Amino acid sequence: MSDIELWKAEKHAPVSAGQFAILYGDFQSDIQFWPSDFQIDNYGNYAGHCWFKGTMFHAGNCPYVGPGSDLCRGDLFHIADPTFVSKLDDWLEVDWQTFDESIHRRVRVSVLDQLGSPTGREAWHYVLNLSGFSVGYPVIPDGVWTEDRVTKIENGQPITKDLSWLNTTNSNRKTK
Repeated sequence: MSDIELWKAEKHAPVSAGQFAILYGDFQSDIQFWPSDFQIDNYGNYAGHCWFKGTMFHAGNCPYVGPGSDLCRGDLFHIADPTFVSKLDDWLEVDWQTFDESIHRRVRVSVLDQLGSPTGREAWHYVLNLSGFSVGYPVIPDGVWTEDRVTKIENGQPITKDLSWLNTTNSNRKTK
């Protein structure tokens, strides 16, 4: 069964307080591009970096993740108020009525460590519905979205797989 087939099986499962979500791109703890009236601290807290499998694409001013086997980095978010996920569903245009045509899908994935081994946790994760959308977008080869890398891509500079983070811990690694 492919990743997408597995993801379809998770259609509209309920979210509970105490679960986790993986946030990446504009929602990472070091970027936090939330609407000005949104108070993230009311919904839970960031619990550090995490990794997951997928393919990260640079699609203009934000990344999108589709199915794949690359190791991608995001932030683990501990959910205190499940309405947070409903808000993300709305922002990311998850349409439960036309799930197969939805821009994103909310799915459960294994949370991985920085070497790609399962941590034993699962988290909600938003993936792009790849109905041809990713065609022509550059792949971010190591799945790490940072503002300096966005500038490189927009200026036509190549980005390469950066494994320097393997020598650091979550507490002392900077991504800006």
